[in-house]
Amino acid sequence: MLRIWKGVQVISESTKLMGPPVTILNFYMDQSIPCVPSIAVCIGPYIYVYKYQSGGTGLRPQCKFTLPAIEIDPAEQQVWDEVRGGRIDAETAFQRLTELRERGVSLTHRSLELVLTAEPDMRRKYVSERAQQPLICTSSITCLASVKRTIDSETEPSHLIVGTEAGYVYILDSSSSKMLNKIKLDSVPTDISCEGIYSVEYRIAVACRNGRVYLVRDGRMLNSCVDPEIPVSNVLIQNKKIYCACMNNSLHCFSVKGRRLFSTTMPSPITAIEPMVLAKTRRFTGLIVGLQSGEIRVYSDTSLVNTYHGEEVVGLRFGTFGREEGALITTHSSGGIRALLLPRQVSLEAQGQQGPPPEQDIPLTIPRKSQLYIEQSTREIESCIDMHRIFQRDLCKLHLETARSFVRLLQDGQGPLAGVLSATLQLTAQVQGLGPHFKVKLSVENMSKLPVYHVPLLVQYNPEVYEVEDPVRQIPLLLPGLVHTVEVSMRCVDPQGSSDSISVHLCAANSSIPVLSAIVQMPLCEILDPSAVQPAPVPVALQAESG
Repeated sequence: MLRIWKGVQVISESTKLMGPPVTILNFYMDQSIPCVPSIAVCIGPYIYVYKYQSGGTGLRPQCKFTLPAIEIDPAEQQVWDEVRGGRIDAETAFQRLTELRERGVSLTHRSLELVLTAEPDMRRKYVSERAQQPLICTSSITCLASVKRTIDSETEPSHLIVGTEAGYVYILDSSSSKMLNKIKLDSVPTDISCEGIYSVEYRIAVACRNGRVYLVRDGRMLNSCVDPEIPVSNVLIQNKKIYCACMNNSLHCFSVKGRRLFSTTMPSPITAIEPMVLAKTRRFTGLIVGLQSGEIRVYSDTSLVNTYHGEEVVGLRFGTFGREEGALITTHSSGGIRALLLPRQVSLEAQGQQGPPPEQDIPLTIPRKSQLYIEQSTREIESCIDMHRIFQRDLCKLHLETARSFVRLLQDGQGPLAGVLSATLQLTAQVQGLGPHFKVKLSVENMSKLPVYHVPLLVQYNPEVYEVEDPVRQIPLLLPGLVHTVEVSMRCVDPQGSSDSISVHLCAANSSIPVLSAIVQMPLCEILDPSAVQPAPVPVALQAESG
């Protein structure tokens, strides 16, 4: 449901929406008089545009834009065409679609549901119900922004910029009925920020799920990108600077060429960032940062200008509200909306000390040059070429010996990482419990692109200290990118409750040497009644078995 507020009163309330909205944005579609902005609401693959009509009619729908269908792989289309024509049955279609998925082909939702159906009867029923339907793959909208069309004016018509789940960015015209440009990204966009004018020059910063921020200039994606090395929750481009709010409570600033300018750590997670621009009453350009703790911070570059404490913030919007130029509208996790007005006499100067620290002006106590220092400097100048050659030779020997040791480690199956059957496996372990009963959770991950079948797992232990239930097991399948968890139950049989280490080995059917080995150091056993002990996770360091 959409509501329009004027002051503290609701002046318009629309009917129920078609679904939960992903994002909402106000913009101008045309220059009609009076100038009334429109509201774009994104729901699934659709953009619904509403416009406020005076005279008691309230919000009325203007138009609706549907995302274009995603191009389907020809091999997948051929499978469903043959199913529709009756040339293949459900089992054959299941096998061919499974092969396409293993080759890395991006399948539609219909094909994925068929591949994930385990029972043959359910597969036949699923195919019979959907075989005659056309194969269409649509995407969903993830984020939305706008850019002015010709001039930088408040009532200037804007073009919508849409980010989709398929990894595309679409630029629509001001009427939201025609697509002007389409840009393909390497990942799914999560947030979009724009600056500039569409007919002159504009830039788009797109934060994606792979943790990178891609830059688009005048409809063309640049080769350079911003990589904060931490997943980005919010992105903002302002004055050719890109601000990235990351999930480790840090705020990073980059140039448009990808060079890091500065970084700031916040006391709590960042929930929203918003530009702060004042041009009428005073000249000021800054950044507003909303934190999960309820604190709102105002920055001017790296300087903290002002702070405000309140409820947990989930959204920020700064601009003109009524006659006030500096108004900040905040939304909170409790569902409330708050309007904060900037006092006209408030100081926007930086708080605290600015410039270099005073210690910089204190001269360092440099010792006097001795005769030994002069002789050593003269020797280095005369033998600089020989010294550099000897250093490079020893460095190359160190690199070679390190590479040989790593290859031997992989071949012997020692360490938490090993390659087997053209696949790379990783093993981690965690011990739960205080004793005498323990549970060892083993996590095996296939880090390659090929599946691994029938991997034996062996737990080696001291029978005088522990008793292990089913120490020899077999992992039937390790899919790429998925973590397979194996729980091993064991009990301490030593009367004194002593501790010992156990060895975990991953084996191969065609090799007598374990492909992966790890040592798990068990904690001391508490001499208590087992029924009165509540299990608790105990972190255990995992070390590679030395050769």
